[in-house]
Amino acid sequence: MSTFIQLPPASGRPDPDVDYRQGFERWARHSGSPAQDAVIIYTLDAAEVDGLRDLWRVWVNVDVRVAHPCLDGSHSARAQAFVAIGEGVRAVSLNAFDAARWSPAEEPRSVSIPCESLAVVVDRYNASGAEVHLSIDLRVREQRHLASLTSGLTEVSAVVADVHDASVRATVDELRQAGLRPAGRPFGIAGSSVALRRPTSLKSWLSGALGQARVRGGVAIERWRASTSRIDPSAVPPLDQVSRAEVDHIVGQVRRNPDVTWNIAVQEEDINALANEAHDRFGVWPISFSYPAMLPLATPAQQLSPIIPGFPYAFADNAAYLSAYARASMALTFRKAGWDCFRHVEILASGAVPLMPDADRIPRYAMIHYPRSAMVALAVQAITHGGVPDEQTRRHFRAFAERHLTTKAMARYLLDVSGLADSRRVLFVDDQTPVNPEYQSTLALIGLKQLLGRGCEVAFPADFLYAGSSQTAACHYGRGFGYSHAIDPGARTSEEESDRKAHGLDALRSYDAVIVGSISRNTALTRVVLGQCDPARVVLIHGEDGPPTTDELAALRVIGANVFVRALHPTR
Repeated sequence: MSTFIQLPPASGRPDPDVDYRQGFERWARHSGSPAQDAVIIYTLDAAEVDGLRDLWRVWVNVDVRVAHPCLDGSHSARAQAFVAIGEGVRAVSLNAFDAARWSPAEEPRSVSIPCESLAVVVDRYNASGAEVHLSIDLRVREQRHLASLTSGLTEVSAVVADVHDASVRATVDELRQAGLRPAGRPFGIAGSSVALRRPTSLKSWLSGALGQARVRGGVAIERWRASTSRIDPSAVPPLDQVSRAEVDHIVGQVRRNPDVTWNIAVQEEDINALANEAHDRFGVWPISFSYPAMLPLATPAQQLSPIIPGFPYAFADNAAYLSAYARASMALTFRKAGWDCFRHVEILASGAVPLMPDADRIPRYAMIHYPRSAMVALAVQAITHGGVPDEQTRRHFRAFAERHLTTKAMARYLLDVSGLADSRRVLFVDDQTPVNPEYQSTLALIGLKQLLGRGCEVAFPADFLYAGSSQTAACHYGRGFGYSHAIDPGARTSEEESDRKAHGLDALRSYDAVIVGSISRNTALTRVVLGQCDPARVVLIHGEDGPPTTDELAALRVIGANVFVRALHPTR
């Protein structure tokens, strides 16, 4: 006889590639008997009970338990679980942080559930002569160490999708030392799960070996396909996507020793010298994202923000979003579509410190306005030792951001390095701002308005950029967070109040400077501006996530205008 036991899955949205619940039921039917064998299914969520009973309806002896199965050998009467409900997600976890990252806009709700020692359960069935088949989800950190159970297990099937390789190896090694051997893939797509079985007969040994041989054959085929694929060497290589496994591993590393504090030196960096070096080499200037205003520094209540890249979240407004960041000492961020990411400056504006594990890979001329050396040092410290930055570190990060990463500071930098610092009347041109605002362009406009007030005129006005406006930017990218309602209404010109379109284009020579907010989205207007203005008085901004090609850089160099590029990291 056999007993099939399945532990709770990882919290959050089910992964169709993993097939944990349904896959294990099919696996059990293949090797067991629905009429004779016992089944115990654990869940932390009472709302899951009816569905699980229906899934196992053909089995006679099924026990669905709302309980925490302890793997450490202890036995407490009760355990606390945490429930978070987000957009289409109901997440239940023993870990409050794990639940909160699925819905960081709301505090998880705490519920009390029974706690059972899984070692006691396994021993009970072993004593009756039953073989125990255990199914676990290694995405759940608490399920990775099976030392108290291994001697009583005949078979283990485990989800390994989105689990760091080191964690998988540690669990598999633990099972192999206990006499279990790889036995193929039990469920889900290739690479999503593994099975290990204790050989109890020649038949079981052969069955496991055959299953593992199939897995190895599949891996070999995929490697062969990859080696024979054609790759265009002239194509711009995409940035690697950060895997869920890497994010989970980093979060686990950082959240150790939460009460330890440390200091990171935030040194002033010669940004203008680096900008001049880039200009000498490529003929264009680097530029970075920025933020209109910084929140006052607050005392953080959390070590790490539950707003985690790759997890869904929804906030009603920008203030609530920034406040969620402000409650934490650090917030995790990575490169996104490009190295410079608006999330980086949102974190700094909130008062938290950006924890960017890939900061050491930032290209030389990208993100030059950030405290890059301090970001590298902080990531190493947090991931290696856990803990939190002290108050002095947070204040120094904030001071750096106020000097270099506000929209006003970025506008001043833009005019200074262009030799246009004396400009008192400028025209900002971007016909996409009212209908499809692009971050780099819109942030540049906000900064110029903060710096020059009505001295910055707008060819294509967008009223939702002004505080107190009845217009909303909720339909635009990012819901308007960070840029809508950011400008003092006193900076409006009469042309903006009348919503005049194409203002100033008939008198381009009358301005001290003309700034095109997005050359890639205003190609026709860029030609008009360059056809009528001295290029030395023209600023062109390339704010796309991807870098210009080498040919595009060469073309920009000969224009003679002041060109700014956000993704300045040529790939060839």
